[in-house]
Amino acid sequence: MLKNVIIFPVGSHEYHGEFLPPETDTLIASRIALDLAKKFNKSHIIPALGYGVSYEHSDFSSTITVNTEPYASFILNLLDSIDANDSLIILLNGHGGNTNIIGAIESDYNYRHDKSKVFAPQIYNKKVKDVCIDLLGEFDTHAGSVESSLLSYYGNIPIKDLIKEDDLYIKQMHSSLRFFRNAQVSKSGIIKGTNKLIINTDYGKAIHKVILEQLYEEITNTKKAINKVLNLNE
Repeated sequence: MLKNVIIFPVGSHEYHGEFLPPETDTLIASRIALDLAKKFNKSHIIPALGYGVSYEHSDFSSTITVNTEPYASFILNLLDSIDANDSLIILLNGHGGNTNIIGAIESDYNYRHDKSKVFAPQIYNKKVKDVCIDLLGEFDTHAGSVESSLLSYYGNIPIKDLIKEDDLYIKQMHSSLRFFRNAQVSKSGIIKGTNKLIINTDYGKAIHKVILEQLYEEITNTKKAINKVLNLNE
């Protein structure tokens, strides 16, 4: 029976354009983890892992990346070492480049553990993306209006209510990072579908609120579903 929630935020250290710090993904995952933990009766947070698989941004000097296999092995070793009986471990990933590996880690852990489970929900689900589109005109994927507005709300960047237009922001193809490194498709290092970068504190607050609501609902429903199966197999 899963009674507790353990939240493990993971991010990256990589170039995030001219306005955002390299630790942007980690800062976002960590802040979401902090506020999300308050919504559960029994929860605690593991210190964030601030490095990830960031080959796609390796052309930019502020990027630090980890090789795929040791990264996956390291996280699995950490998870295996946690006293996690009767717990659902939330692997809260803030970096898109980690996504496929995190999915594999989730499966590997869950097939080997019966008294605890790992769940890796998406921070930016469809409803969150829809809100971003309504507020910002798009859901951009790297160092754009979404992350900038979130960090503005968190107080990690000093700029507020900025709108800047630059044709260098526009990515050259859909899903470009599946095939190319960032620098090959964006000289600015920012991956967007439009030329407008918006930094708005109020929009960041609204996006953060929806992220928390969606994650809480998804985690709660997943925990209930897992417990139902566990009870049937006792």
